[in-house]
Amino acid sequence: MAWNLDRNNLHWNYALSIESDLVRISRFVEFHADNMHTFSIELARTLLAIGAKVEVIGKLIAHAHGECPKNIVDIREALMRQHPSISTAEVLLPRYGLTLIPWSSWVLGQSPDWRRAYNSLKHDYKDAFSQASLGNSLHALSGLLILVLLYCRISGVDALMPATELLYPPSSFGADAMTPDGRVIDLRDTPH
Repeated sequence: MAWNLDRNNLHWNYALSIESDLVRISRFVEFHADNMHTFSIELARTLLAIGAKVEVIGKLIAHAHGECPKNIVDIREALMRQHPSISTAEVLLPRYGLTLIPWSSWVLGQSPDWRRAYNSLKHDYKDAFSQASLGNSLHALSGLLILVLLYCRISGVDALMPATELLYPPSSFGADAMTPDGRVIDLRDTPH
């Protein structure tokens, strides 16, 4: 059976690019619970880039279901109607023993802390700079990873290449289907 293998998916490559930035940051700041409030210009840049992309992908997913959200609240409502399991999806960082559930607050009808931090940073960079933390950036990237995988799956992409280096998506979003060489995320049999 031939795969619809997407090697040039711009959304996937964007997420991998940001992941690569966080891998670089990990050489200077240990990804540990004690450091989750560490903030920096690099983390601010990362959080702003991720937050903007989350809106783009969220709208694309909603549009695929015939909805036209105007903001993140509309996106949340559309995605929770169509994909309620998104709120329990866990992303693993096995190298650091971390598990992130970036959309958990959606089940309560609330924005995640990292999303509020992004919004504060976007509108008031100076006073919100300390919210550009490692924890917010990791949760944001985990949220983006889940959305990109979901969008690719509902768009008919069977696999993505290369696989992630740092983050492991939840099994319901492709992790169980990562090939042993870590080069492809196989989306063919994942529920969406």
